[in-house]
Amino acid sequence: MSDPAASNSPSTELITVSLSEWSGPDRAAAATPRTQAGRYYHPYSHPNAKAQPQRPKPPTKYPRRLWNHALEKPLFSGLELTTLGVPQRRPIYVASLEAHIDRMHTQLLSLGSEYYPVPLPELDSFIGLNSKTCKGMIAGLQNDLAFARDRLLDLQQVNEELESRLYARGV
Repeated sequence: MSDPAASNSPSTELITVSLSEWSGPDRAAAATPRTQAGRYYHPYSHPNAKAQPQRPKPPTKYPRRLWNHALEKPLFSGLELTTLGVPQRRPIYVASLEAHIDRMHTQLLSLGSEYYPVPLPELDSFIGLNSKTCKGMIAGLQNDLAFARDRLLDLQQVNEELESRLYARGV
């Protein structure tokens, strides 16, 4: 019968022998690590073998896309989504996003100098940030805001329904 612990181990067994028990011809050489050009290597490795350079990763067939199509739905109708291709929709989407940013800037200007323009030391954390990354961050915030607005509307409808039920009971 085989041991159950042995069934989990690999098929090749490793035998450990201490140097005091080993009486091979290269015992003294194996006791000290050999070096080649200042590097340690295993006694049984090939000392003259060249190190294999790491191959660069091949380029992927489809690189990562920065374009999230879920953010197009509030802007385009279903017909436009099916008839216009992505290359035609992208400039329209970017232009609408830039127009939205311009509207936000005018709102900030109308609020006063407390919020806009932002002092330069507060902008130091954003140095080196790519403009496409900024646009993506703003689009993500817009998507989060739309989700929060929908959730708020749902909660308001539920609240109005509960209030109407309470008034119907005469409470």
